[in-house]
Amino acid sequence: IKGTIDTDNDIRLDGQLIGDMKCQGKLIMGGSSYLKGTINCVNAEILGKAEADLDVKDVLILRSQSSILGNIKTSTLVIEPGAVFNGTCSMVQPTAETNTDE
Repeated sequence: IKGTIDTDNDIRLDGQLIGDMKCQGKLIMGGSSYLKGTINCVNAEILGKAEADLDVKDVLILRSQSSILGNIKTSTLVIEPGAVFNGTCSMVQPTAETNTDE
């Protein structure tokens, strides 16, 4: 898929997305998934590969087979042994309204 996916619900990606993922719920990227663009969601569990900047409001889980090239902004980060992450990570405190000033 090329373009933007914007959903109010949870979503699972098992294919390829060249574009942006906006999810008001939980994003699960399966083991064969690939995303190049940006990710903005509440929770995420990554098993595939992403060349993306991730803005995850609550919990981001990088499973052992995942590969991330990009910057992460999240409240809670879980990285399993074997996961690959190249980029920067900013930890933000969870609040009712997250301040996005940088």
